[in-house]
Amino acid sequence: MGWWDSATDYISDKFNDLDFVESLDGVRDAGTDCNRLAGEVIGLCGDTIAKGQEVITFGEEIKDTLENIATNMDASCLETIKDLIDGDQMKQAIALAGEMEALTTSCVDKSVEMIGRMDDGVKALPECVQSEISEWGEEAGASEADPELANVDDDIAELQMCLDGIKNLNLFTAMDSGTNALRGLNTKVGVCRQIFDAIKSFADAVLTITDAFFDFDVSAVVSKVKDMCRCIKLGGLMKQFAEQCGRLIRFILDLFHETTSKLSCLWAALAFAKDCLMDCLGYASEAKQLCQETVDKGNTLMDTSNGIKGKLEGLGLDPSAITAIKELMQGDEVRSCIDLAQNMDDLVKACIEKVLQMINRVQEGFENLPDILKDGIGDTAEYGAEDDDPEPANVETDVNDLEACRGEIEGSNLMDAVDAGKRGFSGVSDKVDVSRGMLETSEGFADRCTETIDSFNGTWDLKVSGNKIKEMCRIVMLGTMMEQFANQIMNLVMAILGVLNAIMDKLTNLPVPDIGEIAGDVGDAIGDIAGNLKFW
Repeated sequence: MGWWDSATDYISDKFNDLDFVESLDGVRDAGTDCNRLAGEVIGLCGDTIAKGQEVITFGEEIKDTLENIATNMDASCLETIKDLIDGDQMKQAIALAGEMEALTTSCVDKSVEMIGRMDDGVKALPECVQSEISEWGEEAGASEADPELANVDDDIAELQMCLDGIKNLNLFTAMDSGTNALRGLNTKVGVCRQIFDAIKSFADAVLTITDAFFDFDVSAVVSKVKDMCRCIKLGGLMKQFAEQCGRLIRFILDLFHETTSKLSCLWAALAFAKDCLMDCLGYASEAKQLCQETVDKGNTLMDTSNGIKGKLEGLGLDPSAITAIKELMQGDEVRSCIDLAQNMDDLVKACIEKVLQMINRVQEGFENLPDILKDGIGDTAEYGAEDDDPEPANVETDVNDLEACRGEIEGSNLMDAVDAGKRGFSGVSDKVDVSRGMLETSEGFADRCTETIDSFNGTWDLKVSGNKIKEMCRIVMLGTMMEQFANQIMNLVMAILGVLNAIMDKLTNLPVPDIGEIAGDVGDAIGDIAGNLKFW
């Protein structure tokens, strides 16, 4: 025998002995209030279901866009993805999910109020009937058609996996983690809609039951006891389902916030890195142009130095020759050599400035990346090194050669000065040629910077996404090598300037001797040679 058959027998046996008339108002009021509350819950369910559909629509649009981008992605998409993740659609989806949570809370509150009011109706019944209902316990009001209690543990576990993927994402997993999270969010919002469909069906049943509470007489009390117990049971189901849905929605909101926070941060950082590297295109191009201009100045300096050396070759030490040497040193050609060397120094300094701007801009983009993308990378330049990178430039030997040449010039006498000057111009030409080789290597560094930036801005295959971070480090390394070469070139150019100034100073200030002095100097020289000869 079921609970209601037993209850009916009991109440029927007691009916003539009990006064149910006093219970009518309490039962009617409880039914009326529950009818109103059921209608309000139905409205809440309709709003929640509609908002859930909007969330799903937004989520699907965002997910589909991400998947389309992933199939043919380049750096220009970074800003698009960032705007998508941080844009109005995502904000609307989060706001709607928040409204769903609020509606769920309201639904729980209405269910509790409904249970309370119907319980008040039960309390209006005679005490012995109340006691009988109490003895029926959980069975009272139950139906074989009642569903299993809602349980969202498995759904939350699935969302937890998505959440873990978002929290631990890297560039390789970013797109998959993002689309998986959105797919999971859409699916679980769908589960929430199903739960609210069930809650609405419970509320519809309460509404139907309580429609009959507006007008009934004492003869219908027995059937109304059954209906009251059924309403209490349905209210409990509504409350339990709504509470489970609230748990799920709160987790959905957590995943929404984590997804937007992590992905927005990631794609914003990558978009910023792209902007930094685009700036570096200009710096690399300008640095290369400065290297080329320096090479041009060096070529002119070599030609002019060799020309002056040729003119010195044809001059002796007679007074007219000395005068010609002094005029040559005071002329435009030597001054042009010094100006050319000074221009080379200025251009190399400007090149270093551009290179440092490039390095700093790349470093700025790199430092802005989330830590998870920089994991394991210590020194960016070292991480960007490659096996075929050239050894650092070293002009110590060349500078020492020029310093020795300068010392020879400054310490030379009248007889040696011209030869020392010729050797000086020859040394200048040779060392400018050395600098030209380093400048051409630096141009190559600039070209490789441009190629690396183009690669970064090209197609993004997320399966080898670590290469994009490597490319940023590579630019730092190329810039570092350019800076090192440029500093060595400056050292060499400064030594060249020292030799040129020494030559000009020495040969400009040569004394003009008379014939006797020349003869005496020549005689002394011959005497020194003769003194060192041995005869047998």
